[in-house]
Amino acid sequence: MHRQAGVLGARLHEAGELDRSDRTEAEASLNVAADGTEKYLARTGARLTADEQQVIRDHGAKLRRVGAVPVGYIHGDNQLLH
Repeated sequence: MHRQAGVLGARLHEAGELDRSDRTEAEASLNVAADGTEKYLARTGARLTADEQQVIRDHGAKLRRVGAVPVGYIHGDNQLLH
């Protein structure tokens, strides 16, 4: 099973160029992550200090300034399901 998962992961990494809709989605992903900053901070409630919340906001703002990054097909964390 692990060998098959490795083969499938390798095939995904070699899948080639993204199609137009996937490329558009990938290029927008940093802004989508930045847009979620306040939503996720709201979910933390009082578990973060004001200073910790500001660190998150600062990093969210930096996502908007990253610029062009290489994009490609990716997979989530390969974990066994229980």
